[in-house]
Amino acid sequence: MKPAPFDYLRPDGVEAAVAALAETGDDARLLAGGLSLVPMMNFRLVAPAVVIDVGGIGALKEIADHGPEIEVGAGVTQAAFGRWPGLAARLPLAAEALPHVGHYPTRARGTVGGSVAHADPSAELPLVLALLDGAVRLRSAGGERLVPARAFFEGPLETACREDEMVVATRWPAAAPGARYAFDEVALRHGDFATASCAVLLDEDRMAVGFGGVADTPVVREWPRLSGSALADALAGLGREVEIVDDGEGGAGYRRGLIRTLGVRTVARAASAAASSRTTPSPSRRRSLPAPPESAPARLMTRPPVDLRPSRRSGSASAAASGPGRYPAPGFAPHVAAGSNAGDGPGPEGRIAAGRKEPAVTPGPGSDPENVPDPAGPLGEPAPSPALAAAGSGPAPARLLRAGERHRVELILNGERCAGEAPPRRLLSDFLRGGFGRRGVHVGCEHGVCGACTVRVDGAPARACLMFAVQVHGRRVDTVEGLAAGTGGTEDTEGSSGSDGGRLSPLQEAFRRHHALQCGYCTPGILMTMTEWLERLAAEGRTPGEEEVRAVLSGHLCRCTGYEPIVAAVLDAAAGGPGDA
Repeated sequence: MKPAPFDYLRPDGVEAAVAALAETGDDARLLAGGLSLVPMMNFRLVAPAVVIDVGGIGALKEIADHGPEIEVGAGVTQAAFGRWPGLAARLPLAAEALPHVGHYPTRARGTVGGSVAHADPSAELPLVLALLDGAVRLRSAGGERLVPARAFFEGPLETACREDEMVVATRWPAAAPGARYAFDEVALRHGDFATASCAVLLDEDRMAVGFGGVADTPVVREWPRLSGSALADALAGLGREVEIVDDGEGGAGYRRGLIRTLGVRTVARAASAAASSRTTPSPSRRRSLPAPPESAPARLMTRPPVDLRPSRRSGSASAAASGPGRYPAPGFAPHVAAGSNAGDGPGPEGRIAAGRKEPAVTPGPGSDPENVPDPAGPLGEPAPSPALAAAGSGPAPARLLRAGERHRVELILNGERCAGEAPPRRLLSDFLRGGFGRRGVHVGCEHGVCGACTVRVDGAPARACLMFAVQVHGRRVDTVEGLAAGTGGTEDTEGSSGSDGGRLSPLQEAFRRHHALQCGYCTPGILMTMTEWLERLAAEGRTPGEEEVRAVLSGHLCRCTGYEPIVAAVLDAAAGGPGDA
């Protein structure tokens, strides 16, 4: 469950990233959110020689409204896309689909471009982009090209993106006046892989209906406006026409039935006046659809969230599953990375100022002696990679970290500046546990599903098993140990004492009052996600309802199935407590 060694490269911009792709070819993989790539690396399904981290390139994180279409940078996170002020009015179909994409904590790092580039047949955003007849903007060292979305997806995890290209943006046609939209899906559990999803666009005299999860690529059909038996017959014909996926989650026959049933219901919703304003999934709507046959086994692995990674015909997960050793060594000499503070963080609180000294943090029991607090100055400036510098005079030279060598990582951990060393392949979860004794970062599935290792990076939830330690250089990381006042810079509050001698946070107190834990293994991750979410809601001046709490909680697995008291504790903390014990 650990990745094979690789060289880590963090380019300064898009031009440097495509220059690196041109140099490394199929030996490299792009990394942004990491929520698809890193699980495959942990499972050794892919073993790239070079990982090119484009997560800190600001030019990829812009949303531009050009009138007839909206261009969304490939590095825009799904959470940021969902919070874009113009989303509901300009892209109502995307607004309906986004709550179905993974889970609340994974959308904080999963990217829009990553979902499109990864080309999972069950993914919601590729379906929406294809239904709207959008496009994907690709960049290589040789220039740019625009590929229609319906031609971009060529198979499961296979796209028209060449090995020297990267997705830099997606283009989404804006909502047309008078058009109506709707999205729905059937899944075993909210956030799981969709067994089938449906997107609908209704115009005055025409309609477009699309399905995801039923075939190897999104299925889109445009018809004259249909209703009643004519619509049911057209959908039934579509089910017979398409080569349906048969993977044990109900089988081809079940999916064929869903095309008709789900299609009719989603079209009916789009036809209603309120359809375009609906942006949250309805669990009751999913439960009312036909159940899979009893003989169909349940899929145990929930949706691995998405990552900006060009899925190439020659480099998809299936083609690259030959394991470690498939990739030769890179053809250039890597160097230690610059003290670049590239990252997704919201502001300067996630950065380390040059020469600034802060209180040291004491490593916990069993910590790595080489990962000790260090108030020294920033990293030295390295030499650029000669081969990449010689590749062209345009882009700035990329910086590399050599595989197998330990590299200095500076971060602010629970409000205190510290430093450690790690090879590029070391996961953030192992770095925090072994390097600094932060044992509250629990290791569970190591592919981003269970949520036990959730921490906050620059304030946002992050799966520590899906990030590398070198990615948090110059950033702020908060773990559950910092929630108690006096241990992480938070204000002191009345309540019980935490394990590090501080006072429990209001949410921790609510968990104690409601007995919202049994074995406690899932608890730290849930606390980190819910703390961030409640802070966001408080800033917006609103309190959550039970359904909202359950939707956010779906991003975490409780092995003891103690969800009822967890929901009660979160609602209690949101209301200001103390509530009923």
